[in-house]
Amino acid sequence: ALDWVNLGDLKVTDYTFVGPQAIPETGTPFTAELNFNAAADKLRVEHVELIVNVKHANRGDLQFTIESPSGFRAIALPRKPDDNADFTDYMFTTPRFWGESGQGVWKVIITDTVTNQVVGSVTDAKLRVYGTEQ
Repeated sequence: ALDWVNLGDLKVTDYTFVGPQAIPETGTPFTAELNFNAAADKLRVEHVELIVNVKHANRGDLQFTIESPSGFRAIALPRKPDDNADFTDYMFTTPRFWGESGQGVWKVIITDTVTNQVVGSVTDAKLRVYGTEQ
């Protein structure tokens, strides 16, 4: 404890993908690449939030994935019994990227996991990275 050095102040950086863009029902999922390469984005990650606005008649069909620049993924599994419509300012949060560098290209991947002729679209998706300066 005598050698402990406190971390710096908590900082937050966010980037937003603005659509609308379709979420394909089959094949390649929707993917947004968000480039966190500015000098201000050199964060040691503590946690990440994904805030989405999605139009889809059966939101339980969807799976949301965040991929860090290192290729590590955090997956929010589909909400199978949820047959309600849409996500409005819905937040997913994860500490799974703890200690990683925030710099680089992050990906937001939305997969329609069910083939049922229900097509959705992404209105916007915001990725918010919390951390301390490296």
